[in-house]
Amino acid sequence: MASLLVSSPVQEKLRADSNDKMKKKSLEQEWIVCVITFCGQSVMFGLSWFFLKGKELEKQQKNEDFGTLSRIGYGMGYAAYLSCIIGALFMKSPNNVIRKIASGADRAEDIEKDYDVHSTGFSAVLCCLSLFLAGSSFWLLNDVTEIVVKYNTKADLDRLVGVYFYTAPYSLGFTIFLSMAIVCVFRTYNLILINRRQMLPLSVSE
Repeated sequence: MASLLVSSPVQEKLRADSNDKMKKKSLEQEWIVCVITFCGQSVMFGLSWFFLKGKELEKQQKNEDFGTLSRIGYGMGYAAYLSCIIGALFMKSPNNVIRKIASGADRAEDIEKDYDVHSTGFSAVLCCLSLFLAGSSFWLLNDVTEIVVKYNTKADLDRLVGVYFYTAPYSLGFTIFLSMAIVCVFRTYNLILINRRQMLPLSVSE
């Protein structure tokens, strides 16, 4: 009986440690799936942009106009596709980490450790920097796809592999920095609201 009483706390601790390890492993697997899905969708964006540029070049060689309606249609399609990628990242991130960052909910937990990182100014600067890097990545993606379309005349499979390696870094950079910019936009807005709520009691009391 005594041995059972002594061993039960040990067994509970071992069980708790085992549960923690399982939760940690499950969380790691969720992050791996989330990252792989996001990267795959980003690479597909780069490949589809390459095929669009190929169609545009083919029209130019035939002295045909690509068409304003076609440009608008493709633009709306790409905007919807990017919205789905970023929306899925918001909704499917493990433990709602992305949504917590965007809402500023993480500031209450870590503000005493590093206030500058959780300030509105830092979030606004990071948003502007992310937008600049997203624009630069898209410009490079557009430039690279035009070069590959014009000068890569290999067989279809070799050409597709070449396109993948040429466009993947820039399409990944574009979607990553664009996602960061959107997260920072929401975060900056929510931090402004939080700061106003915190200042409201002081102004009322005065």
